[in-house]
Amino acid sequence: MGDDAQPRPDRPPHEMAVGYIRDAEAYRRAALLVHPREEPGSDPDMLPPALFLLSHAVELALKAYLLSQGVPDGWNEGELKHPAVRHDLVRLHDLAVAHGFVANGPHFDGIVDWLGPFHRGHAFRYRQTGWATLPAPSRVADLLAPVIADIGRSVAGRAIALGQDQRRQATDTAGITLAAPE
Repeated sequence: MGDDAQPRPDRPPHEMAVGYIRDAEAYRRAALLVHPREEPGSDPDMLPPALFLLSHAVELALKAYLLSQGVPDGWNEGELKHPAVRHDLVRLHDLAVAHGFVANGPHFDGIVDWLGPFHRGHAFRYRQTGWATLPAPSRVADLLAPVIADIGRSVAGRAIALGQDQRRQATDTAGITLAAPE
């Protein structure tokens, strides 16, 4: 953001959730562009950026789910911007499970447990020395696809329902009667 950029006004949580889940899928797909499945291991320097994109996709997907469940995007304990939760995939996952989340797809819990410490410590964003066993980004992306898709359907359904409720409340308040569809 440049110096003249203005912060975005607060958006309703259901709108933020829709944006987050769309971005989660975009980050997942971007990881496959950075580290294509057809060329595994061709450029080991591209592995951390691809895994960063995937871990960020997990963060955004979990936040989308939580926003759609009414978890506030605030700084208080248990809210999405709180420092103990903000970039911690394991805590976001635990919070999502506490709000009814069940992963649609195998191994999602394992992905979260594995990526969590790397993401929390920004290991994929800032080069660190040492060795680590890293999975193929294409494998992680494939495992994330059904989870992101399922969260997307859930988020969209809740946004539509919320929009209908808000429209109904607005028309009731204004004394407007809408004709039922034929």
